[in-house]
Amino acid sequence: MNIQNIAQLLGSAGQIVKHQKEIAALRGENFNIFSILGMESKENATHSAFLGELLNPKGTHLKGPCFLDLFLKVVGHSPEFKSDSAQLILEHYIGPRDDAAKTGGRIDIFMRDRLGYSISIENKIYAIDQYAQVERYYKYNQARNKVYYLTLFGTDPSEESKGKLTSSEHFIPISYSTHILDWLQLCLQASAESPLLRESIKQYILLIKKLTGNMQNQANDEMTRLILSNFENAHFVSSNMQAARQQFNETIRQEVIRLLTEKYQGSELTVVPGGDTKNRYSQIFIRYAAFPNTSLNFGIETFSGDSPLGGKLFVGICNFDRGDKHFAQLEGNQSAHSGYWVSPRDFSELERYAVNLGQPQLIQHLYNDPAFKGRFIAHIVEETAEYIKEKGDGLLAYLKGDGKL
Repeated sequence: MNIQNIAQLLGSAGQIVKHQKEIAALRGENFNIFSILGMESKENATHSAFLGELLNPKGTHLKGPCFLDLFLKVVGHSPEFKSDSAQLILEHYIGPRDDAAKTGGRIDIFMRDRLGYSISIENKIYAIDQYAQVERYYKYNQARNKVYYLTLFGTDPSEESKGKLTSSEHFIPISYSTHILDWLQLCLQASAESPLLRESIKQYILLIKKLTGNMQNQANDEMTRLILSNFENAHFVSSNMQAARQQFNETIRQEVIRLLTEKYQGSELTVVPGGDTKNRYSQIFIRYAAFPNTSLNFGIETFSGDSPLGGKLFVGICNFDRGDKHFAQLEGNQSAHSGYWVSPRDFSELERYAVNLGQPQLIQHLYNDPAFKGRFIAHIVEETAEYIKEKGDGLLAYLKGDGKL
């Protein structure tokens, strides 16, 4: 493989990306209210809320069932659903969660019509599936309910979530990158005479394109031609992308391990490396040395950049193999990520970058700017230490009480 040819390919691709960014700047597309307010990846507060408002026939857009009809057309939904009578409910409660019976929970976006037909949309940006989540929603109003599983790129739910259900038969995977963008473009056309609504939809479209890496049509055509005319070299680069990311992310993880080890040297806490970035779930654990056999440890996950969270890093209390049955039930604690974590907390942004090792812009900036890389690593260590300081007394008291409520 000729390295010079590969370098030329990457250089040409870089020029297309640069030109795309220049066009976006000229159009003022870098000013995005969702990004400015740090709301890019919040499933419920941002995406379910915005999508739900458009889908709601009684929404403030005052377009009646127009947007809902367009959505039903894009996803190919059965005409038996009567959009003119549809009621929309966000986080619709369908009863207490029962993992044994596989029933109950809260559906992100739920619609029902006057005939009792319903639509359930499970909205996933980076969140991990809950146990039997799709199965539980499928069982609700089963004879007249259709379940859609919405992700950035139309991926299937986990085996833990869908069980023995079959994709496209028992539930329908849909994506932001195709279905939602296609639908939003139709909504945009239908909003031509409503300036504020039109511009709000435009802003949201730009956010989705940012999250999914979609380009403007002309730039996308240029990139396609470039790849096809250099397909062997492009395939070689693509085949090595994951290994390169894993290798670089591991340098971040090792530096965090080193700084945390230095910080807690001689204390009651000890740092345990966890899985490296070749694993989908790559972590660092910090545990109390006096309790080496507990399933409860402080931890950071995931450094791989290849998890259902899309590379987003968080700090929390790991309930290893869900071995502790009581700690999450204490007041102030919250079980998350199918019970494997208690009270997780996302790291705050650093210099307008989310702490997400699945984001290509961040990886490139970290690699090209060693000073920023140092600040990034220190940021992770500092916020981890703050979290441990805040939660440490409660966890330690629980461990000393032999795990009893």
